[in-house]
Order: sequence, then structure tokens, then C-alpha cells
Amino acid sequence: MYYIEDENFVIIPLSFVIFYRASLENEGRVRFANEFSISDSLFGELKELIKEKGTKKIVAIDFDRVTYPSKILEELKNFEEKVIFFNIHGEILRNKIKENLPLLNWGEKEDICFLNGIITGNIIEAYKNKFSFIYKEMYAAILCDIKDPCEQNTPYPLESSGLYSNMYINVKKLFLDTRAYYLVLYGMAIEAHRMGEFDGFISSSKNGALLAAMLGAMLNKKSVYIQGVGPKYSMKFGNIQNEIKRGKSYIYIFDFVCTGTELKVISALINSNDAYLNGGIGFAQYDDSEKQKMFMNDKIRCLITTEEANLKYILAGNKGDILKLMSILK
Repeated sequence: MYYIEDENFVIIPLSFVIFYRASLENEGRVRFANEFSISDSLFGELKELIKEKGTKKIVAIDFDRVTYPSKILEELKNFEEKVIFFNIHGEILRNKIKENLPLLNWGEKEDICFLNGIITGNIIEAYKNKFSFIYKEMYAAILCDIKDPCEQNTPYPLESSGLYSNMYINVKKLFLDTRAYYLVLYGMAIEAHRMGEFDGFISSSKNGALLAAMLGAMLNKKSVYIQGVGPKYSMKFGNIQNEIKRGKSYIYIFDFVCTGTELKVISALINSNDAYLNGGIGFAQYDDSEKQKMFMNDKIRCLITTEEANLKYILAGNKGDILKLMSILK
């Protein structure tokens, strides 16, 4: 079972665990659900993990988007290990847990509860600062793993924007790590759900097209790949009309965004064909200026930013400028 462990906690992102297992077992037929149910076999593994880790650490289980067969949690009544359930959303789930485990200690907002222990201020603070952002931490680790630093002080040219950078976010590496790839897909699918009704995904890069194709299969949505979008737009207008349907709404899918050049072009293309852009979803973004933050509004969502991942990612218009900035960072 996949979990994250530090000196105090063992944290289990349960809905992702269920989604990831189902995806591996049903390769080619990956589906995303609004709720994920705990199976008997998974609950058996969960109990063993609690027994193994819970004597020395607190086992924290994320219940966001999780449901379970009636009374299955009653088996935890005789456990002595400390367990936290967090991200408990919805009255139905909350009442179900209270019925199964009436002796739980609940937080003030009842989105967190403690089995075999008392919720202290320190635990609540840990919940706010760590549990609530556990996926951010995982996405940040992935972003750091797939970056390629410059070699021999040679800046990376970014073809999509015509700029230079001190590192390259090599999203192709993401596709080589199955768990990281599915974790990103999981997060992007959640963001797509939050955007409401739409008709399809649209992308303009090869990496974005791979993500959009898988998301389309997961959510049963059409995926459109528009080639040649960047500083020099090369696609014929007639081809656009064949792909972008009048009156339909789309979500733009991208891997990593620096200045948003491609997104601006795609938005104009969709609008010119009397269609609608609901928003955009990407894995990561460069976030280092007020101008960029203004552009990345609430309809353009990324799972992680270079700032959140503590990456010193910089951009410049020419090699001389980027070399100067790189020397300052040393």
C-alpha cells in the first residue's frame, strides 16, 4: 500500500490508493470516479499497516472522496494504535463513521477525528500545515525529480515562448514513473470535476496531448490535439474548424506553462470558432511575478508551481541575460 512517512506520521492518501490500484488492474480502461470505495482486501491491508506502524507513529488516513461498505470500520474498535481520519467531508460519511466508531474524538469542524487518543492543538496544527497539503508535497517532489539542470552553463531555449531558462522541466520523465504519472492524472481529473460541465479537452503540445488523451479516457470526454501552436502559429484555419465544434466548451490541458503563450493562442482560436474555453488544467507552472499571477486566474489551475516546489526557475529573453541571472543564483 502506498503511503508517505515521516518521523511522526504515516499518511495514507486513500482515494488515490484505490484509484491507482484499479488503474493498474484495468489497464486501458482507466476510470475516474467522484467517490472511491474501500474493498475488503484493501481494508485488510490497511489494518495490517495500522498494526505495523501505529505503535510508534500516528497513522493518518485521508478520507477525501472515500466511501466504504457499511460497518467495515467497526473492526477498528479493539485497536490500541493511534489513528487519525482527516478530510471527512459530507454529513452522510461523518454520521456513518460516528455510528461505526462512537468513541472517536472529533475536531471542532468535524473534518478530522482521532481513534485512541485526544486531539490536541499540536495535532490540529499538524493537520492544517501538513495533511491539508499532502498532495502539494507529492506534486512538488515529482516536479523536483523531473527537472533537468543546465549543463556547462548552457541555458535551455524554450521554443514555445522564445525565451531561455536555467533548467528544463522534462515532463517526459513523468511518463516513465507509473505512480507519479497516475498521481498527476488523479489531481488533474479532480480539477476537471471542479470546473463543472464541459465537452472535451484540448491540447497543443505532445506531452499535453498524452495527458489529455488519458484524461479523456478517464472521464469519457473527447480529446483534441492542435499542433503548431506557439510564437509561430502554423495550423491552417480549416483544420481548426474540423476539430473545434461550434457551441462546445473545452478545457485546455498542458504539462508545464511559463508565460502562457500557447494558452492565449488556443483561447483565441476557440473563441474564433464560436466555442468556449472553460479554463485550463496543467501539472505545473512557473510562478515568479505579479504579471504571471494575474494571468493564471482561478480558471487556470496547476497542481504545483515552481515557487511552491522551491525551484529557483528563472526566465530571460536572451542568453546573455539568463547567464547573468544564473551567476547570481550560484
